[in-house]
Amino acid sequence: MNINKIINNYDDFLNNSRLNSAIQLLDNEIMVIENCKGICLFNENEIHLRLMKCKMIIVGLNLKMRNFSKCGVEIKGKIHSIDFEENGGRK
Repeated sequence: MNINKIINNYDDFLNNSRLNSAIQLLDNEIMVIENCKGICLFNENEIHLRLMKCKMIIVGLNLKMRNFSKCGVEIKGKIHSIDFEENGGRK
């Protein structure tokens, strides 16, 4: 495999990975969401986030958001449920 093909494959990988959101859940207390496009609603019991392809609804107690940036967001608190609404991402 030549270097140009490796570079093209890597560029394709980067472009495709930006089209999706990645979610990590650590027990029911910490959630990290990558490629979050925006915050639709935020209070201590409910958070609505606009992801790349949908809207995510997080319900819990004492929810707090940290480190919000163009790369993602971290949510801490007691997470009770996670739900998704199609087309919430508004492509």
